[in-house]
Amino acid sequence: MSETTVSGRNGLFVRPTTRYLGLLLLAILLVSGSANAQEYRSGWDLVESGTASDLFSVESEGGEIWAFGDDGVVLVSSDGGQSWTVSDVE
Repeated sequence: MSETTVSGRNGLFVRPTTRYLGLLLLAILLVSGSANAQEYRSGWDLVESGTASDLFSVESEGGEIWAFGDDGVVLVSSDGGQSWTVSDVE
């Protein structure tokens, strides 16, 4: 939206109707802009992985789940992710 300006003795100023329209729009936004947060459940359960390293990727092959992380950490689970062991990958 462009502002309408009028030149006067004290320089440029905004017409009162433009100023009031801007204030009205701001008031409408403030009154109607209440946010309602909703909880989101991903379906994942938090379990202890046995490492303090950040994990970045997960793959599954047959009945095993492999997790790959920071500094070359590789974790393996054979019980659906309930328990994890650090894998020696060379």
